[in-house]
Amino acid sequence: MADFNIFDNNIIDFLKSKQITAPTPIQEKAIPIIFGGEDVLLLAPTGSGKTEAALLPLLQKLVKKRLERELFGFYIIYVTPLRALNRDVFKRIEELCDHLNLTVAVRHGDTTQHFRRKQAIHPPNLLITTPESLQAILPGKRLRYHLRTTFAVVVDEIHELADSKRGAQLTLGLERLEKLVGTRVQRIGLSATVGNPKEVAQLLVGTSRSVKTVWAGYQNRLKDLRIEMPKPDARDKRISRKISYPQHSTARLHQIIKLIESHTSTIVFTNTRSFAEVLGAKMRLLKPEYEFDVHHGSLSKGIRLSAENRLKEGISKAIIATSSLELGIDIGQADLVIQYSSPREVSRALQRTGRAGHGVGQVSEGVIISTMNADDISESAVILRRAKQNKVERADIPRNAWDVLAHQISGILLDTDEIEIDELLKLIHAAYPFSTVSNEQLNKLLLFLEKRRIVKQEEQKISKNSKTRKFYYENLSTIPDVRKVNAIDMSTRSSIGVLDEDYVTESVETGSVFVIRGRPWQVVSIDDDEVLCVPTIDIDTEAPKWVGEMIPVPYEVAAEVGALWSSLVSKTEEDMRLWAASQYFLKGDMFDHVLETILSSFKTLGAIPSEGLLIIESFNQGLVLHSTYGTKTNETLGIVLAALLTTRMGVQVGVERDPYRILFTSDERIDPSNILDIFRDYNGEHVSTILRMVLKQTQNFLSRFVHVARRMDVIRRDVKLKDIPIRHVMKVSEGTPVFEEAMREVLHEKLDEERVIHIFDHVAKGKLAVKIVTSKSPSSLARLIVEEKSRFEVIGELSEEHEVLRMMEERLLAKKFRLVCLNCNWDSRRTVSTLEDSVKCPVCDGKMIAVLPPGNKTFLKIVQKKLKEQLLTKEEQKEYTSKSLTASLVAQYGKIALIVLAGRGIGPTGASRILKPGLTERMDILKAIAKAEIEYARTRPFW
Repeated sequence: MADFNIFDNNIIDFLKSKQITAPTPIQEKAIPIIFGGEDVLLLAPTGSGKTEAALLPLLQKLVKKRLERELFGFYIIYVTPLRALNRDVFKRIEELCDHLNLTVAVRHGDTTQHFRRKQAIHPPNLLITTPESLQAILPGKRLRYHLRTTFAVVVDEIHELADSKRGAQLTLGLERLEKLVGTRVQRIGLSATVGNPKEVAQLLVGTSRSVKTVWAGYQNRLKDLRIEMPKPDARDKRISRKISYPQHSTARLHQIIKLIESHTSTIVFTNTRSFAEVLGAKMRLLKPEYEFDVHHGSLSKGIRLSAENRLKEGISKAIIATSSLELGIDIGQADLVIQYSSPREVSRALQRTGRAGHGVGQVSEGVIISTMNADDISESAVILRRAKQNKVERADIPRNAWDVLAHQISGILLDTDEIEIDELLKLIHAAYPFSTVSNEQLNKLLLFLEKRRIVKQEEQKISKNSKTRKFYYENLSTIPDVRKVNAIDMSTRSSIGVLDEDYVTESVETGSVFVIRGRPWQVVSIDDDEVLCVPTIDIDTEAPKWVGEMIPVPYEVAAEVGALWSSLVSKTEEDMRLWAASQYFLKGDMFDHVLETILSSFKTLGAIPSEGLLIIESFNQGLVLHSTYGTKTNETLGIVLAALLTTRMGVQVGVERDPYRILFTSDERIDPSNILDIFRDYNGEHVSTILRMVLKQTQNFLSRFVHVARRMDVIRRDVKLKDIPIRHVMKVSEGTPVFEEAMREVLHEKLDEERVIHIFDHVAKGKLAVKIVTSKSPSSLARLIVEEKSRFEVIGELSEEHEVLRMMEERLLAKKFRLVCLNCNWDSRRTVSTLEDSVKCPVCDGKMIAVLPPGNKTFLKIVQKKLKEQLLTKEEQKEYTSKSLTASLVAQYGKIALIVLAGRGIGPTGASRILKPGLTERMDILKAIAKAEIEYARTRPFW
């Protein structure tokens, strides 16, 4: 199909009015197939016209149907994973539908009751909706009637649904829709990136029908992708103090501002919502000569819409976003995408950079701003190489999710009132994620649902029960509904992120340590709304058993990073430079930093970790297992090894992981031979058993169990976790579908059991080598986890003690006091930073200067009475004595006394304890202040 002559003149005229005269590659291939009524998965880059490829032939069919009879009902269902995508698709399609005299409407969770009633009375011909809203309307009496006319369903951004329960839920929903219609409904899937297209296509259409997969447009989409690693100059060093931001972070900030200035429209992607806010706040402090906005899922719909429109209309030049703008939301023609730090996955890199040059034949210009970290640089380089070759990760489709199946069984009963179990199983097997459900498994689930009064069972038939409808509508969404608690860094009073309510309830107490964004924090105090904490510096601190929700690095990426490192020590430096530049685009400072880290580590370790070599590195502070297997594998391996080490040693062993290594810590030295013995003593079958035993005790499993229990009617959705005995509920649920589903969910989504089994088996068979190294201090690679160097900044890379204390010092120096001379009643309000080291009264040259809050004027009258030798009241004498103590400290220690008194909760008595003779080192004084502030915050609730 070289042109649009396959369409009626009405559509051709509309396309011409939009200066569209020829189909894009994906349109040329797909439109004839869709006209033929076949099911199809369309794969093409972002901005290549997939939506039009799917809808143009369907709308043409609809126009022809209108010639045969009056249209009344939903004829085409367009499913998108995000509400914002609904708005985008609606705006793009509305004009075409108006031109063809067809109706189109959007329906999702935010749709008002007025518009819902309107759709029920006058159903649009084309309904744009989310998977959850489709589930909501399937059993509705009036809307169900309108669905009977559906002849086609389009599922946009199907890769976004494929590896989650949302996709599994949708597949059974589509089978129910087809059962309702009574005839085959054409299915069309759209995606820009997917690593296993055959399986995703099967997810779309089910097990009983064929489907075509069509690729097009990738060779025509030019990609200008590169990595940059800015280094701080004199300006960055000066500005960093001014805005309380580390020097390297400030350099990256300036580079981002410079890139935005040189382009028309830019999207800056970050990996966390917290850092999107931080980056926006720090950029505003530098006052760039343009407007920009922040966009993420925690912001209100109105703020997100405003940000999208401001960029589209040219009011702002940039938008700082998370995955909220990753998909095809229409924000105009961005000509640059900046990714702050490694995007962690190839699919994410392609999806995000594809937002630039969002059109056929346009260049996708993308810049990854790497931090000065060997992991981050190497990982970015590997992802860049794989992205240019379109090596996308597989979508890991969840199979036999019992909570989804329970929900869909209740939906089927709302559709049909009752159903034979054999017929139910046949319907279930038609959906790809549930094609292997056995009779025994189904009967076990039905028995569970019968006890919950969700179904009734009589011989070989099931029917509705008293809770069927309530259960169905309360569980339309498979996305966990989790209450968040803010975590606050007390040294800066800034938010460092959010913690799940269940995690806080179960595992957080005063003094405990947890990790957010790759850094350890110690809890100082807790209330219902926030957890007050401080950065912990001691590398001996026991690491938590589970690290937060950062995007996992896939095995394929981590393994190639290991291969890259190994290659660097096998060539001459000249060859290395040429090879790294041609294969991985690593040049200049970036290459030098990675090479220095690897060569230094090679000198310490005698080898470099890779897919075929594990290195156990032992040193005073702990032990690191170098394993370049990615996030999920290392998480799994860390859990198993820590549990077995704890049993073997008889003391608790803490574990932390990143995609390239695992850190073990304990109060006692960990003999590295213990790990080698564990690999030799246990096989893959043992690992599976141990993993499940240990998982039951982890916070992550507890959290997942709560979510599943809520979705399966075991725990009420509105109940607070602290009000129920979760551990007891979990224990009595063992062996039930709820417990089994929680375990399956953790093993599927968070861990890689299969690869860890292979590791144990391959070590036993000699296919995987293990090397033990003992070093006086951690190698350069080990330091990346031992020193908690975070690539994913929240308030900046405050991973060194002096940097944390420096920021605290700036706060103390900015404090204002009222200074009053006890000798002559001189009075002045001064900022600590403006004072000389020796503080004297400018009137009488006296050093007895009392320190007061700026608003305290009453003390002046007390001093006047004292100077006139008048009798003080009991309260006045108490006040004078207290303030005299501050004056004594100022007389003895000068400005340092005021710095100490500027600390939160540090009064004259506390300051006198800190200010001891001989304590003159600045860093020692700041450490003492920090310790006193922590103690104040910890004890304040009991005052």
